[in-house]
Parts: sequence; structure tokens; C-alpha cells
Amino acid sequence: MSPPCPMLVMDRILDPMLTLAGCSKHHRIVLAGSKAAELKLQLRRLGYDNAAATVDCGSAAGQFDFAFVDWRGRSFKQLAVALGWVPEFLSPRGVLLVWIDPQRPAASQNLRLLLARYGFTIEDGTVHECGFAVTARRCRAEAIGSAALRSSALAAPFSSSRKYRGVSIDPARRANERVRRRRSAVRGSSAD
Repeated sequence: MSPPCPMLVMDRILDPMLTLAGCSKHHRIVLAGSKAAELKLQLRRLGYDNAAATVDCGSAAGQFDFAFVDWRGRSFKQLAVALGWVPEFLSPRGVLLVWIDPQRPAASQNLRLLLARYGFTIEDGTVHECGFAVTARRCRAEAIGSAALRSSALAAPFSSSRKYRGVSIDPARRANERVRRRRSAVRGSSAD
């Protein structure tokens, strides 16, 4: 595991997070992770008055547009537990941003599989000196309003030639499709 980033680097992490997520100062943002309180204060200093840490915001009711999960310095096992409850804070069309430590190349695939297990599809990613981050949306969001989402600038699908850490993002989408087909096959066989 890499050494933790100094506080000055944490200041520089906010810019890529906000750019990657594409959120404005009017969006509601929930922050999770060990540095959530510090990130909330920094976001508020930047004018993001609707930012809250999971500790501060009460019960989860789908009230947030974005969830930033700062998972640097923690294990994937702990991230899996967090992904069980953090998405409950997101609205149906909300965006989940996960920031993790720079790790071996297999870590990006593990993150994709983990997000797919919880019903998310990766949209975009970025690499930073202090880790890498991905944005993801719920797979169900496409079913809610696929035509509206396709025309939306927030959910613009990225081209198949786009690469993240040398791996095309499209395999994750294919993996999500396989999971959906398996689930529907299981439901169909149990109805017999």
C-alpha cells in the first residue's frame, strides 16, 4: 500500500474529483470515508454549500445528487461494505465517485466488478498521483429514462476507444449485461 497523501495533496484531489463528477455548486453532495469531514469543510470553502458528510446528514433517503467515496488507505473489503449503504443516499440518477489508492493494475478490474455487483456501471475515470477515481451510475437509471439520459450531458456515453488505465471501459458494461442476463435466466427458471 502506498503512503498516505499529505494534506496539500488532498487540496489538489478536490479539483479532479469535481471535474470528473461534473457537479456544480448547486448539487447536493454526500461524502464518505475517513477524510469526509475535512473534504466537506474544503468543499464548503469553495462554495459547495450543499456538501455533507455521511456522519452529518441523518438517514439515507436518496436525497443527494453525488456521492464522493474517498477510500484511500482502506481495503477493498471495507469498500464493499461501504458500497452496501452509501448508494442509499443517492437519488435514482445520482453519480457515485470512488477514489482509491494507486495499486496494481488488477485493482481497477476489481473495482469494476465490485461496482457491478452493487448495480453500478462505470462512466469515466481519472488517474492522479495519489490514486485513481471512477464515476459510476446505477444500471437501473438507464431503465428509468434511457432516452432522457442519452440526451443528457451528464450521462453522455463515452466512446469505445476511450481507455482507462489501458483497459477499455466497455468490458465492464458487457459484464453488467451478462449479470442481468443471468439474473433474468434465474428468475425465468424459478417461475417454471
